[in-house]
Amino acid sequence: MSISKAILALAFASASSFAFAEGAPTGSADAGKATFQKAGCWTCHNYGGTGSAGTGPRIGPTVLEWEGFVHQVREPSNQMVPFPATILSDQQLADIYAYLKTQKREDPKQIQLLSR
Repeated sequence: MSISKAILALAFASASSFAFAEGAPTGSADAGKATFQKAGCWTCHNYGGTGSAGTGPRIGPTVLEWEGFVHQVREPSNQMVPFPATILSDQQLADIYAYLKTQKREDPKQIQLLSR
């Protein structure tokens, strides 16, 4: 492959990835909270996505980029049950993602058990 074709291919791949990242739907944190509860996400990840040692990891606030979040929900690599688009639409995932982004990590100094 010539250098110009390689550069063109690289530019196209970068533009495609950028377009996909920009194509993520805008979510509503309020709708996401309701969907998080209705879909049962809280049963493993607790309300607010704080997680639990016995059920599921902390997912709020999420550190995953949109594409990674969707992949983990649609095709999980662990014990999580997959949620295909027939169960949760991309818009519902965007809402849940927005909700998880609004969650704050606890300040260890504010946890009474840890301050003793």
